Amino acid sequence: MSEEYLAHYGVLGMKWGIRRYQPYGQGYSGSTGRFVPTGNDRKDKKALKKHIKATRKSYRAAQKAKGVKTTDELGKNVERVAKRHKKALDSDSQYNDAKARYAKAKQEQKLAERFENFEYQNVESLRSKNPQGYWENLELSIAKDKHREAQQRLHDVDEAVYKAEKDYTDRERSIAKSFSEDYRNAAAKDLGFSDVEEGKKLLDKYNLMVRAVDGISFGMDNRQVRR
Repeated sequence: MSEEYLAHYGVLGMKWGIRRYQPYGQGYSGSTGRFVPTGNDRKDKKALKKHIKATRKSYRAAQKAKGVKTTDELGKNVERVAKRHKKALDSDSQYNDAKARYAKAKQEQKLAERFENFEYQNVESLRSKNPQGYWENLELSIAKDKHREAQQRLHDVDEAVYKAEKDYTDRERSIAKSFSEDYRNAAAKDLGFSDVEEGKKLLDKYNLMVRAVDGISFGMDNRQVRR
């Protein structure tokens, strides 16, 4: 029996369950924790999206480890801006008034829809009693008038809902734009760019998301209005 065998004892400092090397996608330097562009747009965009996802996940894990309430923010710098952004929204009377009008209009819309449906069912019930349609009794005529009034009321409420929603989302977008530059700077810092301006240019170029909460990207004009 041969005494020759192959053995491997690892390397100095090696610990069970801890990887010495963590593979990253192209464009990301694991040794520095920073994004390094390769010059290939397709690869850079893909790698940067992975880096954003990994950064957000890492920050969430760090918050959880500290016992702090976790958020979906990119990092501590973006979260600071997000808090100032929220404070600005909460203290803006124009935004809050429009949002309150929208909430009230939505409640009225639900009531108007129920009332319109009730009047419609009443008309249909009376019509079923006179299938030939040769003549129309007074009761049915009155029911039709009530249904038309209910339809008009619903139309007016729908218009009020649309206007109130547009007012508060427009104001919300306006306030978000005022924080756009702050978010850009904060995101570039959280992502570990040594050159903040270079980081902002890359994120602008690919129009990538910086906030998972409400979909704010660097292309602020492309933000979808919530419906």
